[in-house]
Amino acid sequence: MSDEESTKVVPVTILTGFLGSGKTTLLNYILTQNHGKRIAVIENEFGEEIGVESLIARDGADGETFADFYELSNGCICCSVRDDLVATLENLLTRRDRFDYVLVETTGMADPGKLASIFWVDSELEGRIALDGIVSLVDAKNVWGHLEIGTQEVLSQIAYADRIIVNKCDLLPSEEDRKRLEDRLTDMNALAPCIWTERSKIDLDAILDIKAFSADRAMDIHASLPKESHSGNVSTICVSSNAPLTVKAVELWLGSLLWEESSMTIYRIKGILDIAQDGHKHILQGVHELFDVTPSEAWQQDESRVTKIVFIGIGLDRALLQQGLDACAA
Repeated sequence: MSDEESTKVVPVTILTGFLGSGKTTLLNYILTQNHGKRIAVIENEFGEEIGVESLIARDGADGETFADFYELSNGCICCSVRDDLVATLENLLTRRDRFDYVLVETTGMADPGKLASIFWVDSELEGRIALDGIVSLVDAKNVWGHLEIGTQEVLSQIAYADRIIVNKCDLLPSEEDRKRLEDRLTDMNALAPCIWTERSKIDLDAILDIKAFSADRAMDIHASLPKESHSGNVSTICVSSNAPLTVKAVELWLGSLLWEESSMTIYRIKGILDIAQDGHKHILQGVHELFDVTPSEAWQQDESRVTKIVFIGIGLDRALLQQGLDACAA
């Protein structure tokens, strides 16, 4: 392994989706087709649905097997999470020269926010891997039923997503029905583009190395603030301020929102902050119960220094969020 390969940060994508959304079909595509990408797939339910043992048998001598990791003939690696995801990633990183991306599959009932938190707080992984994005699959035909009854797992998977794959779109042939569904999903999560697919066939460039948590992507909301929306349970709320802020006040405010008992459930936070007596924009990213404020590029002289924050969650109170932001003024 070269020094450049060993020090290069590996992008990690979390793949989530409720039962029947097509997640297994997508994983089968990644592990069997010649798409030209070297992806390490970490499964939560190894071998039960994806049939890795049969893949190894079919690949024969072209595939290599090593200590709970299976290297397939198309250049991808498959492994399982037995007990500890961090330990699995640590082990995988010893083979850093064999892959360029990591994709972590969750179970259909999993909360992707809790999984994403691992990449924010684990010091053993810091600097070697980075959370690149959260991709959620939904079943175009059956997702409406989950939205109407408020299936918590489906709501959270959509709310946390950076990309929403609307799969089985052939079962929803009406353009009117498709538009109605896309409008609903966009109302729930205005930051996540919808990608329509049949049988989970997708250009992998649309979901890998999307840099959803980078400063450049955060700038997108400064250029075009998502519309405010209220769609049943999950909604997107945008607040802004022309007053310079203090980092300490922002951190105390967000800490109280995320960690103290509240009528609001917040899944994602993304924003650009104008910090008093500082010439640089500050990027705010939040997932689950964690958030981070980091300095970024300098404000331009002719640029309007405005703080803009987007919240995605349940029971969001715009007036209360605006009041909290206003209280952070220097």
